[in-house]
Amino acid sequence: MTILWSDQRLLVEMATLGKNARDILSIGIPRFDRNLLRSELLTDHRIGDRRFLATLLPKNGVGAEVGVFTGLFSTALLEIAKPQHVYFVDPWWKAFGPLYPDWGSYTAYGKLQTRVAYEVASRRISSSADRAQIDVIVDFSTSFFQRMPDRSFAWVYLDSTHSYDG
Repeated sequence: MTILWSDQRLLVEMATLGKNARDILSIGIPRFDRNLLRSELLTDHRIGDRRFLATLLPKNGVGAEVGVFTGLFSTALLEIAKPQHVYFVDPWWKAFGPLYPDWGSYTAYGKLQTRVAYEVASRRISSSADRAQIDVIVDFSTSFFQRMPDRSFAWVYLDSTHSYDG
């Protein structure tokens, strides 16, 4: 049997979809939104590949995740690092307005609403918090860190807008 390039691409997409579906279904989708589902199921967010990073973080500390998006990795940080207090910081609509830019399937080709991402992230984080004190903050990382005293954090996980200003 000969597999054509388009068939190989389809097989890779199906494998990615299956892996993403397992990751996302284990975390949960607290709100039905077609563009959210498209964004989360059709893009490899590498949750499983990044989980080991959370094992390196000190337990029971104060931490921050900068760049939350829909909170997929936030749940791993809460589950594995077991922080005492954690800040989840993302500019959501402050940076992008009502819709994310077209970053391909990651933002459902520019159709994913920033407030939907925020709501989903907030619910995921709240449902995974266990005993951790959590703060979900809509702000730019630069503004957030300027308000925090020096030596406030045991750890910070950075995965933000990937821009100089963000």
